[in-house]
Amino acid sequence: MPTLDAPEERLRKFKYRGKDASMRRQQRMAVSLELRKAKKDEQALKRRNITNFSPDPASGQLTKGVSLTLQEIINGVNASDPDLCFQATQEARKMLSQERNPPLKLIVEAGLIPRLVEFLKLSPRPCLQFEAAWALTNIASGTSEQTQAVVEGGAIPPLVELLSSPHMTVCEQAVWALGNIAGDGPEFRDLVISSNAIPHLLALVSSTIPITFMRNITWTLSNLCRNKNPYPSVKAVKQILPVLSHLLQHQDSEVLSDTCWALSYLTDGSNERISQVVNMGVLPRLVQLMSSSELNVLTPSLRTVGNIVTGTDHQTQAAIDAGMLNVLPQLLMHPKSSIQKEAAWALSNVAAGPHQHIQRLIACGMLPPLVALLKNGEFKVQKEAVWTVANFTTGGTIDQLIQLVHSGVLEPLVNLLTIQDTKIVIIILDVISFILQAAEKLSEKENLCLLIEEMGGIDKIEALQLHENPQVALTALNIIENHFSEGEESGTVLPALDQDHEFLNRLTKQYQDPGVLRFQAGISCARHPAGGRGKPRPQVPIPARPNPGRQRSPAARRAPPRPAPTCPRARARTQARGRTARARAGPGRHGGGSARGSGRRRRRKRRGRRASGSEEVVVAATEAEAAAPDWARLGAGEGRGRRVEGRSPGSTILPPPGRLGRGVCVPARTPAPSPEP
Repeated sequence: MPTLDAPEERLRKFKYRGKDASMRRQQRMAVSLELRKAKKDEQALKRRNITNFSPDPASGQLTKGVSLTLQEIINGVNASDPDLCFQATQEARKMLSQERNPPLKLIVEAGLIPRLVEFLKLSPRPCLQFEAAWALTNIASGTSEQTQAVVEGGAIPPLVELLSSPHMTVCEQAVWALGNIAGDGPEFRDLVISSNAIPHLLALVSSTIPITFMRNITWTLSNLCRNKNPYPSVKAVKQILPVLSHLLQHQDSEVLSDTCWALSYLTDGSNERISQVVNMGVLPRLVQLMSSSELNVLTPSLRTVGNIVTGTDHQTQAAIDAGMLNVLPQLLMHPKSSIQKEAAWALSNVAAGPHQHIQRLIACGMLPPLVALLKNGEFKVQKEAVWTVANFTTGGTIDQLIQLVHSGVLEPLVNLLTIQDTKIVIIILDVISFILQAAEKLSEKENLCLLIEEMGGIDKIEALQLHENPQVALTALNIIENHFSEGEESGTVLPALDQDHEFLNRLTKQYQDPGVLRFQAGISCARHPAGGRGKPRPQVPIPARPNPGRQRSPAARRAPPRPAPTCPRARARTQARGRTARARAGPGRHGGGSARGSGRRRRRKRRGRRASGSEEVVVAATEAEAAAPDWARLGAGEGRGRRVEGRSPGSTILPPPGRLGRGVCVPARTPAPSPEP
């Protein structure tokens, strides 16, 4: 008779037999990834009302409220009697408007699209035009193949013509259909633009139209601005921007949300495209909307301003002058981590600028919330905060560096040395090394070493000498040998702080006065008695550290950013973009970046400046920059602080699905009697 513990014995004998821990972990990760992908796909299909629905066409009525079978509808649509055509088209629309499992595929395969397109041209029968446009709208809300069937059926030109219809309901339905087509991708978007849809859409914007109509127009305009490869034409952008600037003053949250998303798409590109938006004077209003209590307005406005500060120093200064830094401290403490991450990403690009930008950052009280995020934030937020500190460290003056250390930044940085992300660990090690070298120039390295030792930093750095990543191990070894080893005193100057380096030239000139502010052993923690603790460690000769030309891969900054989006409007966070005088690569961003699709962000500027998204960097060390850590030499050929193109903070924040519109879960209208136009 089996004992009660027999099942446990079986599990012990067979469950993990022949499998080591790493193999079991890989299997768990693979299974977990499959489950997440399946769940994402299911959610995307639910948003778009697509499921494995295949009823038998001969089985009679397909849905409640539809009085005709599919075959009767086909016969009616192809009939010559206008009244019969209207009745059959209305029944087809009701089928396509049902909340669950609309039979989009069946209608497409039945060959009804060409006939529906013909009905769009029957101006004496506005009711039939309305029903046909409604049916085509819902078909275009399906898969890309179904949208393509609508386009290939010749629907775009007659839909554009309907934008001039005297019947508002017909006109609004045409707007919605064109929005669904444009939201599918850049190819169909450009087809809509080339059909001269933009002037007709802009002519509809008026304070007298119903708010639902205004929302539809704004959403369609946002779809005409989205998608890269290629971007919308410069001519189209110039046409749309004045109206977007006007809509930014609207009071409706949905209109504001779609307007801000449209601007975020337009700023997710080159510096010239950013200039087009900045020159419209929209920055003060965008900064004002960053204080909105409604998340659907706050998220895209923050994303847009974040994209702008990946541009030139002049564009970043414009955002600062508009009051951006006055709002960011509250956003760094926002209850949603996705907002914290977007705010930290934007802040890191500001910190990648000249020391004047860094001083404004300090004056606006950014350091306390930044340190709080390093201590207690989610890891995706901590990574953005680390980039901010890295950019701050290499771009600030010695006095600004002292303020950074006094804010208590070292302790959370040391604690993050145990994370698994090797790229972030290398950045933290380089930041610590840079601070130690600066402290040595102030003759305060001993006190700073004692402080790091108190925090447990020496043990963590020593442990990293055995790290599996050779770059981490080498960086940790150099720190120990250069700053914490005990041996014969030597006057060798650290090669990384050559006297020709601009940073140290400023430091030496500014701090020759013995009365100047100096590093103290008690920075960010209790002060030690005079003389400090422990035996002094004399300097030892330090070999020149090789530069492996480390680069950040696109995966490094995928946030994000700105989350792999699954819906058609997902925002990617990839491209890299140049920035005068600095480099840093979006979320995301969102790259960067959440249900609106993939919010694209950019890479960081030079000196680590990122724009949400992919993390490709250009490592070009010049003599003037040879003293900077590896991550600080991004885009060196373009001048200190030059940003690289855009990434989006990972894209944890995505705009609502592009083809559904207005955040509605169901792309089709609910079945109801068609109103008379």
